[in-house]
Amino acid sequence: MSNTHENPSGGREIALAGGGIAAALRVRRGAHGGAWPLLAYQPHARQLEFHRGTERRRAFIAGNRSGKTTAGAVEALWSALGVHPFRECATPNHGWVVTPSHNLGREVIERTIARFLPPGAAEWRASERRWVFRNGSTIGLMSAEAGRELFQGVSREWIWFDEEPPEDIYRECLLRTLDTHGHVWLTLTPLKGFTWVHRDFLAEPRPGSRVFRASTRDNPHVPAEAIEFTMAGLPGHELRSRLHGEFTSGDSQNFFPPEVLERLRATVRPPAWRGELDAKGRFTARADGRLSVWEEPDPPRRYVIGADASWGETGGDFSAVDVSCAETGRTVAEWHGRIYPAALAEQVLVPLGRHFNQALIAVEANGPGQPCLKALKGENHGSGAPGPAYPRLYMERVPGRPGAMRPGLTMTHGARHALLHGLREALGDPDAATPSRETFDELAAFICDAHNRPAGRHGQHDDRVFARAICLHARAEALKWPPLNPRAQKPSAPQDLFWRSALEPSGGGDSWL
Repeated sequence: MSNTHENPSGGREIALAGGGIAAALRVRRGAHGGAWPLLAYQPHARQLEFHRGTERRRAFIAGNRSGKTTAGAVEALWSALGVHPFRECATPNHGWVVTPSHNLGREVIERTIARFLPPGAAEWRASERRWVFRNGSTIGLMSAEAGRELFQGVSREWIWFDEEPPEDIYRECLLRTLDTHGHVWLTLTPLKGFTWVHRDFLAEPRPGSRVFRASTRDNPHVPAEAIEFTMAGLPGHELRSRLHGEFTSGDSQNFFPPEVLERLRATVRPPAWRGELDAKGRFTARADGRLSVWEEPDPPRRYVIGADASWGETGGDFSAVDVSCAETGRTVAEWHGRIYPAALAEQVLVPLGRHFNQALIAVEANGPGQPCLKALKGENHGSGAPGPAYPRLYMERVPGRPGAMRPGLTMTHGARHALLHGLREALGDPDAATPSRETFDELAAFICDAHNRPAGRHGQHDDRVFARAICLHARAEALKWPPLNPRAQKPSAPQDLFWRSALEPSGGGDSWL
């Protein structure tokens, strides 16, 4: 028996149980006619829960062979044909299927959609990599390998990600559905650890999102003995991901130990303040600001700043800054964004250093680190005018010149290896909390690649990881400097004022006293 229920999305739910899906499709298909492979689709209980979801952002997180890709493909066809049994889908509509690689799209998605596609309903245009339906709808096959830029500039009524995409591509695709109020769904097995998917859908779920879970054992079409035979011998963390669809940090490729990642994940929390620094280093509160602050400076403590500079070009790498307490190793502030190297020094590093008790500043000396260090030394400003040197810079020995020192940290192959292994050891200290969720995501996605070289996963940024590593590397040097509280003296110039006045009701520079 089929029942009819009101659906929150405005459509009518025509099917519930006992073959009702097929009955609903017979009603919905109308003039399409012909033999329909979709009528043979019998979703198991977990797939049915996913199909009935009305949220605009859905994630079907499940074990291998649980039927998640089949559910995603059927959802795409229901949408393109305008016959979805649980929500209204006006036609024509235009959607994308996004896969991590061209090969996955060709070997899996094309075959799965072809399996359920009604005869004569659509034409596959191989040169365009899309299906064009008789009703005017289209399904385009996209690969994350192409990069974010290829996803810009068009609107889509729906987008399906099969397996986890890079976060920047996911964010770009959300914008493609902004003006259509479209739907986005993901189907994936979580093999990459605690990534942005865990954050956005489980740890800190966004409004209008929902997670659906399934185990391989939920799929009645996979024999139990086959499951036991295939899964036997897998490490515990991999078994939990592949069989039950659970997030774990125990990926055998992870550079940072799983117990460290688990502990760090528990320290993640929203910043106390978020905002922007202007050209004079003054703070303005903004929800999407590049500066995050968890703690105000404690006068008796010393602080250290690590900076990974970039050239600041649009579409290029980001600059990252980590501010930590030298005594504990705990992150107290973080800055992340695109900015020219000299401006990074003048508008970010110097104001942060002054505010955090004249913190020791350590900057990677390679590439864009050089103009950043010159600005810190007062050799040049963005305007070309000379400026005062910042008094506390991390110094390194000059090879081949006994006793000679220079500011910055030169990143050779050996130095990179030592820096990252030093970070792994330093994060083992329970006091070295990392409250930034973005930094944690980068740490969780940091692996040993095929050449056993520590690096971020493909499509994942690692600038925050290196800023954190530089910061904790310089921590021992910072502890050699005596504490210096800049609030003991009144600032001598307006540009010395920082963002504390914007945080306190009294306002004005007197809040520094």
